[in-house]
Amino acid sequence: MKTWLLLAALLSAAPCAALDWQPAPGDALQRAAKATAEAFLSERPALQRYFDEAHAYAIFPRLFRAGFLFGGGGGRGVVVQGDRVIGEASQWQLTIGAQLGGQVHAQIIFFRDAAALAAFQAGRAEFIGQTSVAAGPFGGGVVPGYAPAVAIFNRGPAGLMLEASAGRVAYRYRPLD
Repeated sequence: MKTWLLLAALLSAAPCAALDWQPAPGDALQRAAKATAEAFLSERPALQRYFDEAHAYAIFPRLFRAGFLFGGGGGRGVVVQGDRVIGEASQWQLTIGAQLGGQVHAQIIFFRDAAALAAFQAGRAEFIGQTSVAAGPFGGGVVPGYAPAVAIFNRGPAGLMLEASAGRVAYRYRPLD
């Protein structure tokens, strides 16, 4: 009986192992990022593999986008490596194309290796094309956001956004001292 209880305790603790980092006391952005990561994992348990295998990951608890022919958006997040926050990041997006509305969502970017993290830290931009339809919690989209060493997941679009656009996403990284 003790063996079964021990096994059950270990298995129930496993999904949280990748989220062992703790937000800095008084840092609202880090607290929001931690809650966002936990929500992603709760809703999509298959992401556990990404948390376990990633060299590091960036969590953006709240990204906004708005557009009418031209669009833009952005937000702030944190970068986590191992059991600690190593920096903060900001995202800026500019788009052009058929688009109308506004949207808020969360995002996690997983970096499979040190080279992918270094490219992100260096501020390399990624050109994107995307289509989506979202109204409140309903909707979906296709965002080509997976490359061999980077995986991007979005959660919970809120708002109303119709689009077929192309644009550029830029990230800025600031290490914590």
